[in-house]
Amino acid sequence: MTKKEFFEQAKRGLVGGIFWSIGVTIGFVIVTLILAFIATNLITLPLIGNALAGVVRATLEALGTPVPGN
Repeated sequence: MTKKEFFEQAKRGLVGGIFWSIGVTIGFVIVTLILAFIATNLITLPLIGNALAGVVRATLEALGTPVPGN
């Protein structure tokens, strides 16, 4: 492999890597947006919130801290 061929291949690899990383980033953003959109429109989301609130309430009670709303 000549020096010229080496630099040409290195340049192609660098440019290809840059565009690959941009594509992965854009793909990740699209998938994340779709999942966030689905999560905000789910009916079961309040159930998850209520379960989490129960865990927080139990933790506060175990610590002897006053629970807001009681």
